[in-house]
Amino acid sequence: MRELGVQKIYVSGFRNLTFRPGIEHMFTSAMIREIGRAKAFELVNSERDADAVLSGSVTSADSSPGSSKEFDVGVVGVDQRKMNVAAEYTASV
Repeated sequence: MRELGVQKIYVSGFRNLTFRPGIEHMFTSAMIREIGRAKAFELVNSERDADAVLSGSVTSADSSPGSSKEFDVGVVGVDQRKMNVAAEYTASV
């Protein structure tokens, strides 16, 4: 993209076309984080300052537990139980 003269990118908020409330905010934040991490472009805070604008729509989203951790729950010595809780999730959009 640099050969096309794109050095500064503005990431516009993505639209949510799914039934998952707030997924567009999570996806937009993740996109900004990944572009910033790659350091190939400078992220800017307005379209006016950008050479290119990245925008789009989230049309489907799915997630599932990727791994879990076991925790002790209940009162120690009285009602001790173990519970598995998701430690991370795998997502696709």
